[in-house]
Amino acid sequence: MHNLSFQGLDYDACYTRYLLEDGTKLKETFFNLKLKGVNVTVPHKEHAYNACDVLDPFAQKIGVVNTIVQREGKLYGYNTDAPGFLKAISEFKDAKRVLFLGAGGTAQSTSSILRDDRL
Repeated sequence: MHNLSFQGLDYDACYTRYLLEDGTKLKETFFNLKLKGVNVTVPHKEHAYNACDVLDPFAQKIGVVNTIVQREGKLYGYNTDAPGFLKAISEFKDAKRVLFLGAGGTAQSTSSILRDDRL
């Protein structure tokens, strides 16, 4: 999906996966691979948070990062889990209860945004 979008936009990029064995090496690995951005999944979302030089306010609040972008040698961290979830359920405006199965980074961010009554 991502690579087709890049191709359609004539954007020079490649979306692929990389197995990071040691989350404490995330920043070092990011720069060694000369990346411009990454999506991070479990178990490295907390490591991603710690690797960033700049954090958006929501990522600061919940303490996990799932998206990192490099700008001028600095890593900017974001958490896009909750906004993505809210968009996915936007048609269910009358929902009053949510059941979370799991307690990972996505559950953290989504429960936080729902608890803050941002629907």
